Amino acid sequence: MTKHPAKQVVLIGCAEGLASRLRFELEELAIGVASELPDTTSAAKGLLLTLTEPRIFLVHVKSAEELEGLKRLTELFSGHPILAFVESGEGPALFLAANRAGAAQVVPLPLQRDDFRLALDRIGLQFGGAIAKSEVIAVAGVNGGCGATAIASNLAYEVACRRKELCILVELSVQIGRLANYFDVEPPYTNQDLFKDIEHLDSARVAEALTEIDEHFQIIVGPYKNLSSITVTPSDVKRLIHFTKRLAGLVFLDVPCTLDEHYFEVLTAADRIILVTEQKIPSLRSLKLVCDALDRMGPARPRVLVVNRYQPKIPGLSIKKLEDVLKTKGFLTVGNDFAAMNATLDHGRPLRLEAPKSAVLADIVALARVLFGDLDKPAETAIRGPFFSSLSRRLGLGTARG
Repeated sequence: MTKHPAKQVVLIGCAEGLASRLRFELEELAIGVASELPDTTSAAKGLLLTLTEPRIFLVHVKSAEELEGLKRLTELFSGHPILAFVESGEGPALFLAANRAGAAQVVPLPLQRDDFRLALDRIGLQFGGAIAKSEVIAVAGVNGGCGATAIASNLAYEVACRRKELCILVELSVQIGRLANYFDVEPPYTNQDLFKDIEHLDSARVAEALTEIDEHFQIIVGPYKNLSSITVTPSDVKRLIHFTKRLAGLVFLDVPCTLDEHYFEVLTAADRIILVTEQKIPSLRSLKLVCDALDRMGPARPRVLVVNRYQPKIPGLSIKKLEDVLKTKGFLTVGNDFAAMNATLDHGRPLRLEAPKSAVLADIVALARVLFGDLDKPAETAIRGPFFSSLSRRLGLGTARG
């Protein structure tokens, strides 16, 4: 894979207390810190020869005496947006002066998370894009062969098409991937390529591994040409999720059923969880164990329970009976349409294209409506690329595909 330089920002004049808070907030947004410099003078000298790509400068302006340094940065590094932090007690005059000196946005201290993110969003709009909140939805089977990958594939594709929002489906299996065959594609890169060089992973590298299936739907596949496996830690997976969230408003995870510590750590990294079970006693017992384990781990994530290949006439295993026995309400069902599902696999096309009148697709749409009540309303704040869309290209924060 192509090597990429760090795609990060620069902290200038930020004391350790502020710098520590900023590192935390930036990490939440998957934005790294390229360097930290004590003041604008050091920044002007140190960055002039070493800065090879545009960056966002986060500058703490402590007093009016530091405005000349801010002006100097603006003059030397035209095109690098500056976000200035100003103490609230300094009054509005310093805020205005910082803006006149070249700051694209001015944020009062002490730092307020929402205000800081709004300022970043404004910079995104000024320079060509916007930050939007990205949501991660994990789809996991509670036993092997329960059809979780098929549900994840069709659910993510349906949501992407109906909401007109960029969705990425990430296959997390690192040994035997199925997505490539599900969509009849042969991507040059798999998730193994990303995990093998995890220390240098960034959004640009994740973007290279994306395969476009539709205008609003892209996938990252697991290995599909060999059976070799690699060791991947939960922190590796979380890093991949972290950077994938930069690329799309919705990220779906196809989580392999390992039922180990790794499995549960990945589930707790998601915003919402879909657990897929079957209408069989062993599968239902496994579902109960998984739910109990998640309850103990906390904090609780919104959870949807789906019975796949459901047949209402199986005696003793109706939804009402399952709810009574497992003391859990709200099961959703996906029917058993063997012919339609086989056709999707044979032709490498999702149900929406291969069997639009299938009852299984109707069930998946119903599941999507549980997740998104406004399913047919186009999303207003979809992310179109790493960080800020066109800003990402200007600031070296990655390149969007699609």
